[in-house]
Amino acid sequence: MSHGIELVHVTRGKSTESIHMGHVAVVSADGRLLRAWGDARANVFARSSLKPFQALGLVMSGAIEKYGFTEQELALACASHSGEKQHVALAWSMLQKSGAREEDLQCGAHLPYNELASRELLKSGVDVRQLHNNCSGKHAGMIAAAKARGESTDDYLDKDHPLQRFILNAVAEIGEVNPQQIEVETDGCGAPVFGVPLQTLALLFARLANPEYAPQIYRDALTKIAHAMNRHAEMVGGTNRFDTVLMNTFPERIVGKEGAEGVHGLGIMNEGIGIAVKIADGAKRAIYPTVLRALELQGIRVSDCAALTPFANAAVKNVAQRTVGEIFAVYGEVSI
Repeated sequence: MSHGIELVHVTRGKSTESIHMGHVAVVSADGRLLRAWGDARANVFARSSLKPFQALGLVMSGAIEKYGFTEQELALACASHSGEKQHVALAWSMLQKSGAREEDLQCGAHLPYNELASRELLKSGVDVRQLHNNCSGKHAGMIAAAKARGESTDDYLDKDHPLQRFILNAVAEIGEVNPQQIEVETDGCGAPVFGVPLQTLALLFARLANPEYAPQIYRDALTKIAHAMNRHAEMVGGTNRFDTVLMNTFPERIVGKEGAEGVHGLGIMNEGIGIAVKIADGAKRAIYPTVLRALELQGIRVSDCAALTPFANAAVKNVAQRTVGEIFAVYGEVSI
C-alpha cells in the first residue's frame, strides 16, 4: 500500500513537526466513487470498522428475537466499547440471555479503554476479565448467532465456521466484490478480519446508511444496525470517545465506526454517502481530523459543533498540560 497524500499535520509552536499520510474515499450507495484523496483502491484491513457488518450474522440468525436482545445490546455487538460499567453489564446480559458463559468468549482480557474505569478496576483488586475487552459485545453476539443458527460455539472464530462464512459472503454481496478476492486474516480479538479496497469499505458504509441499494435480503438488518448504533452511540464507544460524540452530534444522520491502525468508516444516513479513511502509519490521532474534514467537504458543518472541535483541531500538550501545538487536517479545499 502506498503512503498516499498528506492528510494531517502536527505542529509544535509554528513549525510542522510530524506529517500523517493516508487515503480517503467517498462513495455513493449506488456504487459511484465520488471523491478520493490518495488511492481509493488501496487494500486495507477493515479492523473494527467491520463490526457493523459482522453483526449481520446476529441480526439475520433470529437471535435478537429468540433471546430478547435490546437495541442497546445490538449496538454493543457493533462496539469497540470503553469497558465502562454499562458496557460490561450489557455484555454479561447478552451472555446470560443466550445461555452462554463468560468462559465461552474467546476475545481475551484487557484493561478498560476508559481511564477512570481502568483505575477503579485496578484499585478494586478485581481481575481483568474478558467482559472488559472492547470486543466482548461482538463476541457475545457471535456466540448467540451461532447458537440460534444451531451451530457449534467452541470454534465460532474459525474462518471456516458457517457463521464466519456467512459474514464473509454478506460483506462480499453488499460491497460488490468476489469473496475469493477478500483477504481474510485474524483481528486483534481473534475474529476473522477482511482486507478490502478502501472504496469497498466506503461502499459498505454507504449502504449501511442507505440500505435501499443493498441486496434486498440485507436491507432490514442493515437498517436495524444503523439505527441501533446511532441511537445508542454511548454503547458503540463510550465517554468522550469519537464515534459516540460524532453520532450523538448528528442523531439519525451519521453512523460511524473506528478501527485499529488508522481506519474509519462512516455513512451519512439521509444521503447514502459512505466515507472510508486509512492513515498510512496507523496513527489514531490522525483519524479524527481526517474524518471531520471529509464530512466538511461533503457540506456537513462540523466546524459549528463545539463537541467535535477537540477532535478536529486537537491540542498538543506538554506534561504540565500547556498547549504547545495542534493536530489538524490539511487536505481538501476548506479548513475547520
